Amino acid sequence: MRIAGLHINAYGILRDYTVDGHELDGSPVLVYGLNEAGKSTFMSFIRGVLFGFKAEGAKTVPVHGGQVGGWLLLENQNGEIHRVERTGKRGGKVSVELPDGTREGDSFLRSRILHGVSPVLFRNVFAIGMDELRKLEDLKKEEVSAHIYGAGTGVSPDRLSRAVNTLESSAREIFNPRGRVQKVNALLKELKDADRRIKQLEQQPARYLKTKDELAELEEEQISLGNKRRGLESRKSKLENLIKAREPWVKIQHRISRLKELEPVETFPVDGAARLEKLLERREAKINALRQCDLAVKDLQEALNKLEVDARLMKYGPQIKALNEERSLYTEKRQRLTEEEAKMFQLQEYVRERLSALGPQWDEQRVAGLDLSLTVYRTAEDFEEHIRAQEGNLRDIVREMEAVQNDRQQAQEDLKDIENELSSLPVNNGTNIALEGRFTALEQLNLSLQQTGAVEVEMEGERKRVRDLQARKDFAQKNMEGETGYAKLAWLPWLAAALGIAGLVTGGLNAGGMLLLAGGLGFGFLAQALLKKLKDQAIPRQEQFQREVETLDHELETLQANVIALGNRLQSLREKNNVLSNKLDCAPDIVLTDLPEIRRRLEQEREKQHHRQQLETEKQKAIKELAFRQRTLAEIKKQETGKQEELARLIDNWRQWCLEKGLPELKPTDIVSFLYLADKARDSVNKFKISCEEHHQVFEFVESYLQRANVITSALDMEQANRSNADSFIANLAVTLAANEADAERRRELQSRLEKAEADQKLARAGLRETEEHITELLEQGGAKEEEVFRLRAATYARREGLKQKVDGWKENLLSLAGSVEEYEGFCAELDSSTGDHNLQELEQVKTELGLLHDHTREVSDAAAEKRLRLEELEKGEELARARQDRDMLKERLKREAEQWRVRTLCSTLLNMAREKHERDRQPAVLLKASSYLQEMTRGRYRKVISPIGSPGQLEVEMLSGERVEASNLSRGAAGQLYLSLRLALAGHYSTLVAPFPVMLDDITVDFDRERLAGALTVIKEIAAEHQVLFFTCHRHILDMFREQLPGHKCLAL
Repeated sequence: MRIAGLHINAYGILRDYTVDGHELDGSPVLVYGLNEAGKSTFMSFIRGVLFGFKAEGAKTVPVHGGQVGGWLLLENQNGEIHRVERTGKRGGKVSVELPDGTREGDSFLRSRILHGVSPVLFRNVFAIGMDELRKLEDLKKEEVSAHIYGAGTGVSPDRLSRAVNTLESSAREIFNPRGRVQKVNALLKELKDADRRIKQLEQQPARYLKTKDELAELEEEQISLGNKRRGLESRKSKLENLIKAREPWVKIQHRISRLKELEPVETFPVDGAARLEKLLERREAKINALRQCDLAVKDLQEALNKLEVDARLMKYGPQIKALNEERSLYTEKRQRLTEEEAKMFQLQEYVRERLSALGPQWDEQRVAGLDLSLTVYRTAEDFEEHIRAQEGNLRDIVREMEAVQNDRQQAQEDLKDIENELSSLPVNNGTNIALEGRFTALEQLNLSLQQTGAVEVEMEGERKRVRDLQARKDFAQKNMEGETGYAKLAWLPWLAAALGIAGLVTGGLNAGGMLLLAGGLGFGFLAQALLKKLKDQAIPRQEQFQREVETLDHELETLQANVIALGNRLQSLREKNNVLSNKLDCAPDIVLTDLPEIRRRLEQEREKQHHRQQLETEKQKAIKELAFRQRTLAEIKKQETGKQEELARLIDNWRQWCLEKGLPELKPTDIVSFLYLADKARDSVNKFKISCEEHHQVFEFVESYLQRANVITSALDMEQANRSNADSFIANLAVTLAANEADAERRRELQSRLEKAEADQKLARAGLRETEEHITELLEQGGAKEEEVFRLRAATYARREGLKQKVDGWKENLLSLAGSVEEYEGFCAELDSSTGDHNLQELEQVKTELGLLHDHTREVSDAAAEKRLRLEELEKGEELARARQDRDMLKERLKREAEQWRVRTLCSTLLNMAREKHERDRQPAVLLKASSYLQEMTRGRYRKVISPIGSPGQLEVEMLSGERVEASNLSRGAAGQLYLSLRLALAGHYSTLVAPFPVMLDDITVDFDRERLAGALTVIKEIAAEHQVLFFTCHRHILDMFREQLPGHKCLAL
């Protein structure tokens, strides 16, 4: 998406502001303007139209009045233009106009144009200012961070770090080699205590072993009793099966005896009886079919004998059919023959009339020899057209000559009027200086007078500053001289010392004298210290005043030099003013207020001069026009003479052509009419000849048809036909011939049907014989010679097979009861050798033995249980078993926890390896691109941008030496370059996933030095190849760098 134009109705300080598409064609586009020119307002308006005015705050309020709003033209990747307009307070109402003229609303804007980009993402990635650039916290917002740190792996790297920490923490909760409260550590301690306790419980007295041996004997007896019980249960099951099999066994023996009583029919045809019945039915059907074939043959022979056909008529059938087909044509030709005779007479009259219209000397032969081709017509028409055109041209030339004569007269009158007006104008005043030169001198004088006034004001100001500085210098010198007053008190210590000596001399060398001497000396020392302090304080002030005086002297020198320079410049300007005044014929003391009057006078003079020049120009034009009209008139007269000669030659050529073609000497318009009449006459002659030929052809056809019809009548001994009844005669013959042909076709059909009936008769006889043979063969297979015997044997065979099937079914029941094929014979032998009562008695005996065995087994089991209870008591009841059970449970828990610890430790190790590899080799695509941008901006000082796993809000940069530096420790300029690289990389990455968006940068390079600014512009140039880039700035050096490094950019001045 790119911005192809915009209009601001009212927004902030901007009102009725439009940017056309050609101003945004280039990339990047540099938007240049001073402070408060509206750059931030410009970018805020774009954000507001896309996402609503409410988020932009007070920037939306129009300073110069009007309704908030405007529109953007957005061009997508397909070149389609969408017009997005938003107006109104708060968020504003949005309307999207599509290329086809339809309109959509906010949902279309968010989904189809912005592709789900939120205001936060747009502000922090695509519309960046210094505020956004310096706030790394904005990059931690969820949707921005997701694009930066989730572009290189399938999952977010912070999730990977959380997984590693969770695994390590859970592994430490399970086992720690130096811990005590962890699960595995606690289980190991409990397992050690359980082993010590079991060892104590297993130390028992000697009767424990005896009880254990007695229990083993009882367990062996239990095994023996179990084997005996299984044998009795097996015999019981077999006896029960023998009782169940007794009834089937008896039935099998009964069926076997019945089989022995039936006639032995071991083999018989499958479905013999049914097959015999079908064959008998087929034989009956064959007999009926043969009877019908005999009747059909007889009927067809009788029908053939009744039909008769005329052979002579059938011989001439093709000729009769041909004549019958031509019968309608014959009738038509006969009628046409009469019409052609009348037509011939009429055409002959037409020929006579049209030849007489041409003249008495014209006959058919002469008309036939006349050339009436299209060329002759065209030549005659061409002559007519050329002569008419020449006559028309001659008339046009005459009219044109009259018009040119009128124009020449008008040109002479216009020239005379111009000369009269020129003679009435005043003559030029003869000044030597050109009018335009005086206008230039006036402008120069205006500028020079303004400069003179400015220099006078500036000079007066400089003189005032000189006076002020001189006053300050005098004041400083006075203060400096005042600081030397301490030197006047230099006598004070000497006075004190003299007074002390005088006291000593006066008082003598006694205590009083010494006291006066000491006081004088002390006062002298105090005075000396005071003088030293005053000197120490005065010297810095003197130096300060001295520096101030020197500074003021330097400034005074500078100002005096400026005053002298300004005086020189003022003198130069006044001299220039005198020269310019002389050029304008003005007094040397002219002032600015006199210039408007001079300008008005020059304007009047310019207007008069311009009017004279116009008249001179019109005079020259009028002279040229008059000369042109005279030349034109001479040329037209020459053309008139040429056209008249050409017309005369054309008429001579026409007469010569008529003579060559044998045409009468007529006008071209008349000769065309004559050719038309001649063509009509020739056409009538040709039509008459054609009519004669057609009459002859029709007559030949009628006579030929009549002759062919009479040939047939002679052959059939019939009366001859004439021209009037030949068609009806042939029609009757055709009807008779059609009836004979129908009889012949009926006879052929009956003959064909007779042949088919005789063939069916033969087939019916053959089928009957085949069926008789099949019946005989089936009776032989069933061992019978007669049909009734065959049926009896079939019934016997069916009963035997039914008995065998029942016997086989019961044998299968017996086999299932016997258990297997091997036991079946013994099972049957026992059934044969025993009776049902005997089996019942034995079954009752086995059940009794099983009951006794069950009681004995229960007694042995009770005794074994008693022994086991005694052993448990010897093992201190349940305590040892519970201890062993607890130990087993502890071992199982320890195994499970150890497995959990191994899994977590292994996963943690693998994830740490993956994290290290990710930090080393697989940083997200956004960070990789940001690294290349940062390396370019910093001229190689930093070569890589890294986001440590688990710290998505923290950024580090890697230097060429491999040393890493956190973003928080970078300088403000380097940090800005890092964040700019990251945002530009994110913009490029997002555009590859969704769609390219325009990138807007608001003075984001103010913290960059010249070298890194050049690197940033190189990166912007690369971004501009894929995106529309709008760069806002108010700095002149950035504008110069753009011109130097990006010559193809567009500059939009606010």
